[in-house]
Amino acid sequence: MLSDGRRIELERKEAGLLAYLALEGSATRSRVAGLLWPDGSEQRARSNLRQRLARLRRSVGEIVVDDGQVLRLAQGVTLEPDGVSQLLATQHYDDCAEFDEWLERRRCAGQAQERERLLAEGQHLLDAGHFAEAVEMAERAIAVDPAAEEGYCKLMRWYYLRGDRAAAIAVWDRCKEVLRREYGLAPSPQTMLLGHAIVGSQRPATIPWPYRATPLTVLRPPRLIGRRKALQQIGSAWSHGQMFLVLGEGGIGKSRLLAEFAGNDRSVVSTGARAGDRAVPYSTLARLLAAANEQFRPELAPEVLLDVGRLLPQLLPAGSKAPRLATDADSLQFLKSLRSYAHACRAAGAGGVLLDDLQFADSASASVLRYLFDPGRCPQESWRAGFATRHDPATVTAREFVELLRASWQVAVVELGPLEISDIGNLVQSLQLDELCSQAWIDALARHAGGNPAYLLEAVKTILAEGPLASIPKTLPLPATVEAAVRSRLDQLTADARALAHLAAAAASAFSVPLAAETLGRPPLELTAAFAELESAQIMKGSSFVSCIVQAATLRSVPEAIRQVLQQAVASYLERERRRFPDPQPQ
Repeated sequence: MLSDGRRIELERKEAGLLAYLALEGSATRSRVAGLLWPDGSEQRARSNLRQRLARLRRSVGEIVVDDGQVLRLAQGVTLEPDGVSQLLATQHYDDCAEFDEWLERRRCAGQAQERERLLAEGQHLLDAGHFAEAVEMAERAIAVDPAAEEGYCKLMRWYYLRGDRAAAIAVWDRCKEVLRREYGLAPSPQTMLLGHAIVGSQRPATIPWPYRATPLTVLRPPRLIGRRKALQQIGSAWSHGQMFLVLGEGGIGKSRLLAEFAGNDRSVVSTGARAGDRAVPYSTLARLLAAANEQFRPELAPEVLLDVGRLLPQLLPAGSKAPRLATDADSLQFLKSLRSYAHACRAAGAGGVLLDDLQFADSASASVLRYLFDPGRCPQESWRAGFATRHDPATVTAREFVELLRASWQVAVVELGPLEISDIGNLVQSLQLDELCSQAWIDALARHAGGNPAYLLEAVKTILAEGPLASIPKTLPLPATVEAAVRSRLDQLTADARALAHLAAAAASAFSVPLAAETLGRPPLELTAAFAELESAQIMKGSSFVSCIVQAATLRSVPEAIRQVLQQAVASYLERERRRFPDPQPQ
């Protein structure tokens, strides 16, 4: 904004230039040119910079001081107070990688400063006896960065020590849900300890404090790493009016990929199914409709409003109630009204839908989604949609919908696999944790997490919570969240596959197909289906576990008595093999 009150819209690289100078103070021409125009020659980059500076002078005057070598902002030109956390939030700089990284670091730092300021002000208000105002400050701190746990922990503790245990538990539930839905993460061990202390106690107790915040970079790494090809695939499908389906195991990065793709595009409705949805019919669909209504406020005909009101009663006029679906004709009209609702959203500016965690969708919602997003019908209506799911959805209807999408040539299917070792190194480096940046630590974390980014980040959170380490331990920690995820996967296996996994975990490096065949009393060929099931579930690859962390979680799922029996069977097998094939005696 100029001093006379006028607002000038800047081109994105002009805005980037001013932002860089505002925060860095000054910079050489070559530095700025290289940051904003990295792909061409230095001469071309300098020429582009000269053109931008000339255009700035014409549009807003001498806003940049240029002595021929160094650039700085003119006196009186400042960045708005508290504006760093949202700096250039509507702009994208994918073509300027180094500048993009600098901008993300500055935003994170700005968020941290703003959050700390708000929480400090909240504590001051609380100490002065102004509880409601303190809570408002904490809520504002959470809004600045929903991934930072410190604001939730403050609120939980304040409510609990005030005697409002229910409110503290509500904040705890919100913290877990936001981290899971938006970032694919679980709370840190310190937050888990605080939450469990509140839930498990009927009266104020000693709660761990002060809280040690997990670094922002660990909660949400600054950059999406190792998924450039996948991002290009879904971008290409979207631009051609195709739907897309992202497949991968839990924690592999599906949610982050969708979030990165959506960016700040307000024409896209982004939401997801949740773990408890399959117990409540239409819960996934209701969440999708509510998100679309909040975003676009579509104008609906009275009969459509009445039908949609079955799932969104807040839309109904006061005192009215939507009728039940009593006949097949009612159900058909309901589906037609949902399609009309989609048309109304498009008319209000909606361009597409991104639905995460489809594996959790309830059967009723999955049935409607199949109707609304049938691959054979959807392209003619210019309705874009993207879905992300694990390979095997829980409900039959959701599984059938996923198979329909996979079978259609009109749907781009993107399979997300584990990160390569080079990408793991880049991910660890991006966390900006000096103590973990050595190649030895990167190799250890790669072996431990097996290329699953969420497992790696959970392990890093646990390592940081345990304090500084003088050296890399022989066994890295098994986070409780990862153990629970692996156990859930094991519970869904057939008995044969689960027995094979338990044996492999007990045998460790001694495991082999002949050992499995003899110990389980099955011919090797009869184990083929069990091995294939373990590979499909991302438990094992061939005769090895996909990662140390999965092997450790699998072993812990075996009861101690059974574990001892399995290990004794393995030892007996190895002894028999040693006797059959003794080591050659030295001559």
